[in-house]
Amino acid sequence: MDRARTARRSANIEAARLFAHLVQAGIRTIAFTRARRVAELILLYARRILESEAPDKADRVRAYRAGYRPEQRREIERGLRPGGGLLGVTATSALELGIDIGDLDASVLVGFPGTIASVWQQAGRAGRGTRHALSVLIALDNPLDQYYMRHPGDLFGRPHEHALIDPSNPYILEQHLPCAAHEIPLSRGSEYGGKTYAAPPTPARAPRRAIPGRARSGRRRRPAPTRTPVPAQAPPHRKPPLPPGLAQGDDEALFGNGFVPAMIALENARELEYRAGDGQDRWYPRPGAYPAQEVSLRAMAGSRMALLNAAQNYRLMEVIEGTSALYRVHPGAIYLHQGESYRVRELDLDTGHAVLEPVQVNYYTQPREVNEVRILRAVARDQFGATRATLGEVRVTQRVTGYMRVQQFREEVLGIEELDLPEQTFDTVALWWEVPREILGRAKRRGLDPVGGLHAVEHAAIGLLPLFAMCDRWDIGGLSTPYHPDTDTALVFIYDAF
Repeated sequence: MDRARTARRSANIEAARLFAHLVQAGIRTIAFTRARRVAELILLYARRILESEAPDKADRVRAYRAGYRPEQRREIERGLRPGGGLLGVTATSALELGIDIGDLDASVLVGFPGTIASVWQQAGRAGRGTRHALSVLIALDNPLDQYYMRHPGDLFGRPHEHALIDPSNPYILEQHLPCAAHEIPLSRGSEYGGKTYAAPPTPARAPRRAIPGRARSGRRRRPAPTRTPVPAQAPPHRKPPLPPGLAQGDDEALFGNGFVPAMIALENARELEYRAGDGQDRWYPRPGAYPAQEVSLRAMAGSRMALLNAAQNYRLMEVIEGTSALYRVHPGAIYLHQGESYRVRELDLDTGHAVLEPVQVNYYTQPREVNEVRILRAVARDQFGATRATLGEVRVTQRVTGYMRVQQFREEVLGIEELDLPEQTFDTVALWWEVPREILGRAKRRGLDPVGGLHAVEHAAIGLLPLFAMCDRWDIGGLSTPYHPDTDTALVFIYDAF
């Protein structure tokens, strides 16, 4: 507890102190976090501690996360192996599995990682040899983490989750289908006859011109992907065997009801080209495209934002998803890279570049946003007493309105700055339930805060959903309001935020 503030001590500071203590003792340690910014923040805190208590070890810790250039990641991986020189790393799930980093002595989990499977994957990064190892879970101040602290038997006894996915999700299909078409043309209910098809040749393309600028205003939907052509013609592919009961070449049967709407959208976007011949309908990727290169494993849109270091002749620092640019590299943001602070000087959404400059500051920044959810279509409804729950499609509008300057170590808000940035919108699936006016009135008469209660219900639902679905807390969005114009009632929304 932080007794001066009568609140729980920050899990980030607690993790940084434990991480630094283990590194000082020569214990090779990995600290897992749930967000890239937190991995950088814990590294920054730990380095400050080591600089004052064990200066010879301050340069032997690193951060590891998505966005770093491949050569940066390989260098860190080599440093973590025996004899590599590094004693510790703060990491996201990017280092959870699939990468050889040798045998570590301790793992620190900063917050429940979202699934039981991830708990054991992250804890198991230490002690892979015959020696004993230490693993520590530092709980965050949210309902799910605190539930497991009070019921540790559930944490250790709960079986691993089963991954669930909706194959008709249009955001998945519209990225997956071009990849499938690149391997062999897509069709509807026709035989290929064992023929082999080659991908179209790659035309020459002029490089994109980098134009410095600032964040431009205007309504934006999904950012357009940045395309990079393949250097040579792809080899021909033969259609693989299909499962029993499916007709050869019937891609509509394979991909389900979402196939036709997705194909129409991809044709309109010129991602796929329709060609008829020999009595068969086929769709090909656009010439020169290599669709898999544009698919992000962590975000639904394929656009990228290049971060350039103004102090090093605008050298590329790293690349982030375009959908997160307004949250992470808005003008004035403090961006952390390997524990060092950089201020965002320029952001150009059109060219996909942000210019950063190194600074010495005692704070980091957190974006402030406002969301709006409008109902598009109800799919299913159910009544629970006086409350009606509905599953359906919604349109979410998000806008970053400013940012907070938060003091390092103390994590107190130093000030708030306003921003004027464009909106981002997307359509998704949501569950919402109506709260009758009678219930709100009853709470108010008892001296309670009904608006605060709605907000608490929203956060509790988001926090506990990972107990029932294999998802990350940040995959889920929510909104609560005492009045919504689409229903004339109080509403709580929980939606898929990708």
